[in-house]
Amino acid sequence: MTPKVKEVLFLYMDNKLEIQEFFVEGSDQQASHVLLHIAEPVTEEEKERGYFFALVEVTNNHPEQITQLQEIIDTIESQYYETNDFTENTFEHILQDINKQSHHVLNYPNSVVHSIVGILQNRRLVLAYHGSPKAILYYASHEEIKETSIIEESADTHTQLFSAVVEGVINAGDYVYIATPHVDDYFSSDRVRKILQNRTTRQSTAHITKVLESLSNKYSFGGVLFHIPKTIPRDTPLYKKESVDIGSQASMNNFLNTARTTEETLSPPLLKHVREGTQNFLSRLKQHGSSRAQKAEKRNKDTTKKIRHGAVETNYRPSEGQPQEKLTEKILIMVGRSIVVIATGFYFVAKKIILWMGAILVHLFFLITNRNGQRSLIIDKTRSYVRTKQEQIENMGMVSRVLFIALIVFAVILAGSIIYIKIKENREAKQIQYTNLVQNIEEKTHEAEAHILYGEEDKALSILQEARRLADTLPQKEEEDQNQARTLYDTIDGLLIKLRKITMVDTEMLADLTQTNPQAHALYLAYLDDKIIAFGPDDDFLYSVDPITKQLDTISHDTIKHIGRADVPKENDKIVFIKDTNSIVEYNKETRALSVKDISYDADNPSITDLAIYNQRIYTLSKDRDQIYKHNPTQTGYDRGTPWISSKTNSLASAVALAVDGDIYVLNADGTIFKFYASTEQTFSITGLDPVLQNPINIWTYADTDSIYIAEPTNKRVVIIDKDGNFVSQYTNDAWNNISDMVVSEEDKSIFVLSDNKIYTFNY
Repeated sequence: MTPKVKEVLFLYMDNKLEIQEFFVEGSDQQASHVLLHIAEPVTEEEKERGYFFALVEVTNNHPEQITQLQEIIDTIESQYYETNDFTENTFEHILQDINKQSHHVLNYPNSVVHSIVGILQNRRLVLAYHGSPKAILYYASHEEIKETSIIEESADTHTQLFSAVVEGVINAGDYVYIATPHVDDYFSSDRVRKILQNRTTRQSTAHITKVLESLSNKYSFGGVLFHIPKTIPRDTPLYKKESVDIGSQASMNNFLNTARTTEETLSPPLLKHVREGTQNFLSRLKQHGSSRAQKAEKRNKDTTKKIRHGAVETNYRPSEGQPQEKLTEKILIMVGRSIVVIATGFYFVAKKIILWMGAILVHLFFLITNRNGQRSLIIDKTRSYVRTKQEQIENMGMVSRVLFIALIVFAVILAGSIIYIKIKENREAKQIQYTNLVQNIEEKTHEAEAHILYGEEDKALSILQEARRLADTLPQKEEEDQNQARTLYDTIDGLLIKLRKITMVDTEMLADLTQTNPQAHALYLAYLDDKIIAFGPDDDFLYSVDPITKQLDTISHDTIKHIGRADVPKENDKIVFIKDTNSIVEYNKETRALSVKDISYDADNPSITDLAIYNQRIYTLSKDRDQIYKHNPTQTGYDRGTPWISSKTNSLASAVALAVDGDIYVLNADGTIFKFYASTEQTFSITGLDPVLQNPINIWTYADTDSIYIAEPTNKRVVIIDKDGNFVSQYTNDAWNNISDMVVSEEDKSIFVLSDNKIYTFNY
């Protein structure tokens, strides 16, 4: 997308009219095309006629339609500035002629035209529009900005391009904001008002442009912002040197009570909700302002000087009368002398204080160390000094005493004032910093909302995480600050909930193993022949639970102890356990018995963390050997394992579990996952998950599933991602206080969770 922000600044005396335009080009020119045009008057005659501007958005447009609209804009501009018989209604007459010739641009199939053209002549604003462009007046009221819509209704007809005209007058301090309809999807009138409240005109349009550009939208956006700063008197024209009495138009009613259509039909009244009290002020301006302006113009007529800066013309009027200049000179001299006296006083006071502090430090040194027996001498000198000062004060005359006390009071007041000013400056700086920080957080939440709206969840999550980090730095000593922080946290958390896709599931408890065996200590699960098998290295029983009937059976294995992690092959005929860190045990579902099987490695007694079965082969994970071993089946168990990993960049030192689907996925305690394809490590990362994994314990997938399942006790959840690492969903329940394992039945869309010797199930 191509952003554009342009500033047009015209000066009159020390005042200015600010015109800022913004334009962001979309990725699909056919879906949305925006035309933005502002004519800058150059000659004196053109300046008398003011500015001409046009803003058009066409959706589902046609190339010839865009060309015709551009020609129409050029025609209006040329006729407006080149017409010889110029009157107040010239612009409306031009639009009437254009309507007779241009209705064909509205008849293209599926195409929608939103257009607005206008002139700003001195402070008189005339707008003609079609469709639903945005035009809003922002005005100051009691130190805040309020708003009212200039265009109350959409004007949509297939016979006239400019079917409605509104007219009015804008005053000092007012903003007129005009934008294409799609801008309103992201910048409501209230949001624009808040932006104008806290930024300059340039900064406001720059911020709007930055946010719209970040959307990477297919639609194009455009708009114009007019602003007359409050420093411009209401009766000061933007170009003319003669004063124009615009307060006589029935006190202007802020904008005229009537608006004309080009078919001689009146449109609804403009700005019917404008701020209260303006009419009384304008009435007084009408009675008194004009006479004052005429007198001032007559008095200064002969002293006016023209100063040109390029294409900008300003007027400068020097102060009148020599007595005033002499008074000014006297005031400046007095101020200068006062500054010199105060600076000199500060110098001597500072010098005296430094000498006193130095003497005090020297005396303290001798008092503490008693070096060369100086302590008693220092004490005697101090006593003598105090007595001398007391006598001096007692012998002072009344005037001297008063002056001495006054000096002390002055010194205290001076020091207190300096401290107060510093504290105040520090508070103001902190308040500005706080306000900017809050504003930055609010902007990030708005930006995140826009990304969520367009499905850009990764960008939205990153922005919200940054907003959360900024919110954590907010001071919360005062109750007002705490309330502000809570409001921001609520907004951020509300958006994060949308992104996290976390579901609080209604879980069902299948079995409480302690009701069958109070000494039960199961840590792991296996899923065999539609039964849930629970077991643990410090438990002498296997617990078999039927998920449908909830029947619980126990199977003793007191002769074979210390069984750990296990897996079930696709054939669903057995369970293979790790025993004593590097042996294996098989459970036969037919005989319901356990037996030790052969297995060996290329190194002595490696420690096995986890195992997985794929195509009848066992893959064992050894953290201490930093390797995965592949074992083929034999008649008595499995053969000597061969190192499977041939190339990797990361260590397996923090690995906790593995899963195999043809590729191998290794889960680490820090929440990362290593993926290996054909014994070589591949790039793999999890995206879109919040919060990130913290100390996960198990991972499961297989060749016939598109998902990877992860159990994580820290946040009491089961997380599902796809095999590219993209976050899919997550499930939680408050009952899962200490998750130790999980198994998945994709066929039944069921997940089984083991927590504190209780087996839970839920459907997803």
